[in-house]
Amino acid sequence: MQTFAKVRLKDIMQHMRTHFSLGITMSTAWKAKQYATEVIEGDSIRQYSLLRAYADELTRGVKRVSSMVVDPLLVLMGAT
Repeated sequence: MQTFAKVRLKDIMQHMRTHFSLGITMSTAWKAKQYATEVIEGDSIRQYSLLRAYADELTRGVKRVSSMVVDPLLVLMGAT
């Protein structure tokens, strides 16, 4: 199985047939790919909603904080 982001549905179907002797439909392969992407990348809406709690945790116990800025473009592009 390929380890990069562009895994084709036919590759998923072939992998299942070769390694598990199991034939799956294109629809099942698509659903599996969607699920795997969700598990790997996570739910972006949920992650974004946790930013405030993360900022609060970082500043807890700190007497003075000038500012904290989150660039949404960097978040979307996956920059660290």
